[in-house]
Amino acid sequence: MHDPLYVRWLNELAPTEPLLLDADTYLLADTYEAAVHSAGCAITALRTVMSGHHTRAFALCRPPVTTPLRTAPGAFASLTMLP
Repeated sequence: MHDPLYVRWLNELAPTEPLLLDADTYLLADTYEAAVHSAGCAITALRTVMSGHHTRAFALCRPPVTTPLRTAPGAFASLTMLP
């Protein structure tokens, strides 16, 4: 889980050109929105199965597994969906 201040900071940056956050992690204008949609895709898949509409679901999300810190980017990702 990311620190809310870190998430807000990423959301407010919205650079007009690629911004290097660390040695291998870039932030683009739509990075935050893409991360929100990616998380929404996974949540929708989970809800579809949990509601009983389907027995299984697949959510193709990027990044699938990354290791950014709670308050900083890393491992090619600015956000992670892992708690």
